[in-house]
Amino acid sequence: MAEFKTVERQARRLYVMGGVSLIFIMLLTGADVVLRLVKQPIVGTYELVSFGSALVVGFSLPYVSLRRGHFFVDFLINQFPRRLKIGFQLITRIMGVALFMLLSWNLIKYALDLRRVGEVSPTLNIPYYPFVLAVGICCLFECLTLSADIPKIWGGKYE
Repeated sequence: MAEFKTVERQARRLYVMGGVSLIFIMLLTGADVVLRLVKQPIVGTYELVSFGSALVVGFSLPYVSLRRGHFFVDFLINQFPRRLKIGFQLITRIMGVALFMLLSWNLIKYALDLRRVGEVSPTLNIPYYPFVLAVGICCLFECLTLSADIPKIWGGKYE
């Protein structure tokens, strides 16, 4: 159970970082709108909002999954017998772990390629790879989050 608390603590930290990114995006967008009224837009706002949006989605993913804050249609699954329901939940978690492991692997590999070739954003010349790497690492945390569900499901404590 201590492992689950560690996963939850890390997911919460990532979630807070996602919230900080969201606040940054909101403040930047608001400032850009106001400054455009006086013909002084913030250069690179589009790039910064794009990078920040990737961080918001990536950083919030594990915690939202942990708290089951996503859209979840379970009316059909709730009709299943208990054992079939547990089996279905186990299979979906294992498939989710496999999917996010594959996604994480490819994003991290892509980030390393972007770093190697020195790919940067067109306006502000910000490297892409740290943002791709961050989302890849967040997908790895999502694997841990989904894996932490498996013992609860197996033990019948997941509801």
